[in-house]
Amino acid sequence: MKHGQPVPADGVSPPLNRAVLFANTGRAMGDAPREVKLRHIGNCLKADAAYGKGVAAALGIPLREVPK
Repeated sequence: MKHGQPVPADGVSPPLNRAVLFANTGRAMGDAPREVKLRHIGNCLKADAAYGKGVAAALGIPLREVPK
């Protein structure tokens, strides 16, 4: 899948694309305050649990630290 292509009907991107997305998110949030990172992870988890877990891992933040 290339940039600008629609998400597959099942909503699942290939694993490589997901890994790249998580890494990009981690770099983009770089030195943002921890509270912002936690809030972002929480929002991601609400949208898609697997996505939220991947973002948390990329940011090096354990899920147990994310407010419910």
